[in-house]
Amino acid sequence: IVYEDEYYQLNPESDHEYDVEAFEAFTAKAKAATDTEERMRYYQKAIDLVGGQYLEDLGAIWIIPERERLHQAFLSGGLELAELRLQAGQLNQALHVCEQLLKQEATSEAAYRLKMQLHRRLGDKAGLVRTYRDCEESLQAVFGLPPSAETQDLFRRLVT
Repeated sequence: IVYEDEYYQLNPESDHEYDVEAFEAFTAKAKAATDTEERMRYYQKAIDLVGGQYLEDLGAIWIIPERERLHQAFLSGGLELAELRLQAGQLNQALHVCEQLLKQEATSEAAYRLKMQLHRRLGDKAGLVRTYRDCEESLQAVFGLPPSAETQDLFRRLVT
């Protein structure tokens, strides 16, 4: 650690691993990749690094913007990965990605919608209904609101 310009920071010349740096590198490589398998591999490496919110044990206000930026990058990369896995026919792997996303963001309607579609493609109507109910419960508990019209409409289309 070095102190420079009134800030402490990791010495860039030291041999160290920093999960945020690795996450951003994997995400950048995924976005730049032209091969689908390579994109999925890099996105998977990035989201596997995430075990919780950035510096979640600290309540300082200065952390919030960076925490939110990284959280949104995680959600975006995870949804992209799940979509790629769906398109590649890797339904169970896509389902696993949705579950990883929902562990970190229990109110992500996009992840719930994708998960419902995956259950439908897998022929798991009970899983589809359970996913929708989980979405309802989560949104009600956090926001006091039902799922969006988009989510409700998708659910109705998928169960008929």
